[in-house]
This record gives sequence, C-alpha cells and structure tokens, in this order.
Amino acid sequence: PTEPEKPKESERAREEETEKTNVFAREAGARDFGQFAALAWCHMCVNFGFFQLQSWLPAYMARDLGFSLQSSGLVAAVPWFMCAAASFASGKIADAAIEAGAERWRVRRVAMRVATAGPCVSLASLALLNARGHLVNGPGSTVAVALVACTLATQAVAIAGFHAYLQDVAPARAGAFLGVTNTLGVFAGVAANVATGAILQKTGAFDLVFVVTAVVYLSSGLVWEKNMRGKPLFPA
Repeated sequence: PTEPEKPKESERAREEETEKTNVFAREAGARDFGQFAALAWCHMCVNFGFFQLQSWLPAYMARDLGFSLQSSGLVAAVPWFMCAAASFASGKIADAAIEAGAERWRVRRVAMRVATAGPCVSLASLALLNARGHLVNGPGSTVAVALVACTLATQAVAIAGFHAYLQDVAPARAGAFLGVTNTLGVFAGVAANVATGAILQKTGAFDLVFVVTAVVYLSSGLVWEKNMRGKPLFPA
C-alpha cells in the first residue's frame, strides 16, 4: 500500500527543490542588481568630482587664489599631470599586489579607499583653509594647488579600483556594464557643473562646492565598503 505514495513523494521533493532553486535565483538576482546599483553610484560619484574640477579648476584659481587667467590655466595643468601619473602607477601597484597573492577584490577595495578618502580629505581641507583666507597668494596658493593635485591624484586610483573591479566580476560583460555606469556618470558630471554654478552664484566662493564634493566622494567610499566583495556579477 505504500508503493503508490512514492511518486507523490518524489514529485513533492522535486517541487521543493525547484522552489529552493527559484528562491536562490531571486536572491542572487537581487544581490547582483544591488551590486550593480552600487557600482553605478560609485562611478557617478567619481565622475561628479572629475567633471567638476575639469571644468571649474581654472576659474577657482583665478577667482579665489588670485592667479591671472593665463597663469591659472598653466598652473591648473599641474594637478592633471599628477592625475595621469597616479593612474598609471596605481595600476602597476595593483597588478604587483595581485601577482604577489593578494585577493583581487581586496586590492580593488584598497584602491577605492584611496580614491574616495583622498579626495574627501583634500577637498574638506581646501574648503576649510579657503574659508579662513589662508590660501590667497604666496605660500597659500601653493598649498591650494597641492591639495587640488592630491584630490586628482588620489581619485585617479579608481582606475585600479572601480574600472578593474568590473573586469574581475563580469569579464564577459564589463564593456556593456561600463557603458551603462559611464552614461550615468556623465549625467552626474553634468549635474556637478550645474550645481557648482548655482552654488557660486549664491555664495560667491568655492567653499561649499568643495564640501559638497567631499561628501559625494565619502558616500562613494561607504557604498563600496558595504557592497563590494568580489562576487560574480550576473554570471551566465
């Protein structure tokens, strides 16, 4: 009499296994979307600061630091040279760390700590010193240029963090994912320029601009710390 029950029990077991698989797939999909959303936010934050400095750095040096328009353009080139050098060096250092046995996601996390904490601290310092009038002319201008250079150099380390991380977790789709996050990042860059213009019109100084951007970088660092653990992103 127990024989007829076996097919039912087998069918019930298959249904339970299917349900467990579906639940796992839904949870995995939610995690993937959460990780992708976090990556998009981090890229937006990086672009927010990058586009802003790219557009407004000469104006800051002319308006707040007292450089002439011609000299501000020349001086503004120095931080960008630092940015390029840091980008190249960070990639080499990250590769060396991975070859030495470090986990990829941990190397990317260190890179993003530098790329977010560095600009945050540099811009907050710039805002504080600028508000107190310590950066106008003479040695103060040199300090200001050094802080801007530190901002750009440290944020450039994101090349060894965010950009490389995408290739680690989604090697077959990294290009497509980067296209999406970069598109959102461009919108963030446009928003940064609009916000900067509005703040300058209202306050007449860059102090609040630097504070806002420092907070944006800080948020990127916190989001990265919480969400990025090297898990494959939408694996096939």
